Amino acid sequence: MSEAAYTVRAEFDSESVAERYADWLAGSGDHAARVLAHGGVRAEVVRLDAERPVIECRYVFRDRESLDAYLRDHAPALRAEGLRAFPSGVVFTRSIGRVVARVVPA
Repeated sequence: MSEAAYTVRAEFDSESVAERYADWLAGSGDHAARVLAHGGVRAEVVRLDAERPVIECRYVFRDRESLDAYLRDHAPALRAEGLRAFPSGVVFTRSIGRVVARVVPA
């Protein structure tokens, strides 16, 4: 069974909102750690090189069943928290995929 990837992309109207969001994800807000507590096995927060501020967070789950359980049982409440913390100035998109390979140094 292969791992499942869940990516949340956030595009911002301002740099200050992007900085607050990054802190909310992996700093004082601890959002990414809370996703991992509900079935994720790892997460990466990436600031993309783009004209506008863009941050992607990729969560990896053991398998699609674990991701589906997270999406059904925990994501709605965590998404609602995010919308309360960032009610404007950000557009979210989400994607789901299957990890086909993970390459690490030998």
